[in-house]
Amino acid sequence: MKFDKQHLLLLLVFAFASCKKSENNIENLPSACTHFLAYFDPVSTYRLIVPTAFTPNGDGRNDIARPLGLNLNNVTYSVARLNGELLYESINPFIEGWNGMDANGNLATDPLYQIRIRFNSGQRYIDTCTYLYLLTGGTTPGDCVHYGTADTSKLIFEDEIDQATATAPYTTGEKLCP
Repeated sequence: MKFDKQHLLLLLVFAFASCKKSENNIENLPSACTHFLAYFDPVSTYRLIVPTAFTPNGDGRNDIARPLGLNLNNVTYSVARLNGELLYESINPFIEGWNGMDANGNLATDPLYQIRIRFNSGQRYIDTCTYLYLLTGGTTPGDCVHYGTADTSKLIFEDEIDQATATAPYTTGEKLCP
């Protein structure tokens, strides 16, 4: 049986799901998450869009990982390593977001994280997840950002998203290294 990158990633997520390296783990995550998460409901007018990449390098572009949303209640945004170790959780993620720091105040170094979002759409509770790529480099204007092994077609930055339509019609300000 031949595995592509996505299947290998799912196998890695499954392999690490049972690890307990922290007392603060995200529990009961789905066995697989989506690589882009957008909920749009024209009837109740709620929207949730979750970027899948950020660059916490202090250059003012996409430094914070946070969802974008409208008309949502009881939102919880959690960031964890692939083994389930919780690094960040907020009930006010649209303002705060995750700055990429671990519990010790150091910049997290894993290239891929899992995001869990729980919210009330006004009609029901939704509990879902996506992946988040932490890209490094680009500390001064004009520098490029390294994307490692990430599939660039799955990188959606906050500055690309049109919140009104839940689409990514824009081009990011990030310059990806060749």
